[in-house]
Amino acid sequence: MSKVISIERKDAELKLNAVYPNPNDGNFVVNLTSMPNEDGKIILVNALGVKVFTKELNAQGGRTIEKINVSHLPTGIYTLLLEQNDEIITKRVMIDR
Repeated sequence: MSKVISIERKDAELKLNAVYPNPNDGNFVVNLTSMPNEDGKIILVNALGVKVFTKELNAQGGRTIEKINVSHLPTGIYTLLLEQNDEIITKRVMIDR
C-alpha cells in the first residue's frame, strides 16, 4: 500500500515587491507577484477611507508591473491595498506636487 503525500507551496502567494516612486506626482508603479489563476485588485483609499481608485488584476500570476495614474487626485497620503483571494497587503503612498 502506498501513501500519497500532498505538499502545498506557499511561495506562490501574493507579494508586494515595490511601489515607486514614493512620494510621487500621482504616477507610480506597483511591482507585485500574484498567484496564478486568481483575480485580484489594486485599490487606493484616501485618508477618509473612501476608495478613490480601483484596478482589476488579470489572473495570469507571477511577477507583474502595473502603472498607476491618479494624477487627478489631490496631494495627500493614501493607502494602497493589494487584494487577491483572502489576502490583503497595504502600503502608504504619498502624492506630492
